[in-house]
Amino acid sequence: MTKSVTISYLWLIGILLGCTSSETSLHENRVQKIKLPILVNFPKSGSLIDTNAQLESISFPLNCIAKQGTTITYVDSIDYHEFKTVDGETYMYYWKQKNRNNDGLELYVDVKHPIAWKYWEAFPFESLLIEIDEEGNEIPKKPYQPPYKKVIKFPVYIYNSTDSTQAIENQDGRLILVQEALTKDNKWKAIEYFEYSGCGNSYGIIPLPSHSLLMFGINKYSGNYKTKLRVRLKSNGQMFLSNEFDGYINIGQFEEDAETIRFGHDRYLNE
Repeated sequence: MTKSVTISYLWLIGILLGCTSSETSLHENRVQKIKLPILVNFPKSGSLIDTNAQLESISFPLNCIAKQGTTITYVDSIDYHEFKTVDGETYMYYWKQKNRNNDGLELYVDVKHPIAWKYWEAFPFESLLIEIDEEGNEIPKKPYQPPYKKVIKFPVYIYNSTDSTQAIENQDGRLILVQEALTKDNKWKAIEYFEYSGCGNSYGIIPLPSHSLLMFGINKYSGNYKTKLRVRLKSNGQMFLSNEFDGYINIGQFEEDAETIRFGHDRYLNE
């Protein structure tokens, strides 16, 4: 009886491990089948973000939608941009009626071709405060300077594998996503948070044509803790996970911000 239970237990463990391995392999195979764009003359010189606290996720799509295997050459005109029209129709039409379920979207992080891009962060409210000295005079402040000018980013692609245009949700032109990492007890946890807007006019869509890729970038971090990372994207109530990749962070990036809920939304996209 004991031997039979042991064999059954080992068989069950093998099945569970096999399922996990199969799911990982399936996603990796899909990644290999997609021909990601070739990036030419993109900036390479930038800083790695080394922080012990969570940063707000601010990821704008780049102004390029490409087919598989397309060569994208960097020019100064490539910038962050909110797409508003497609096929001669307004984006509000797609927002209200077209392909809001996002079935068939896939998410790929390209760790082999990092690029340098402008560092984005929320403007600190404290820099707007006015300080007064003992005589009632305003104390002059130096203009606010962000900690980095350019940072290293991994290109990430949203692939529309369907035969119709898909509507990618965004807020003020930003994609709704966070980076996640594996903790020491092998659990996925967000290392960034997303700050939702309380204004209904902030929300829109980016039309992504059939079998096309939408490019954006995520911060590459440095730190003393090596782990696995991935991207969690939210669009139209659905969650999408990217391929996993190796990287370094600091343990403090797992610590959640004291105010975890804003405007009724989960800042870590766990709902």
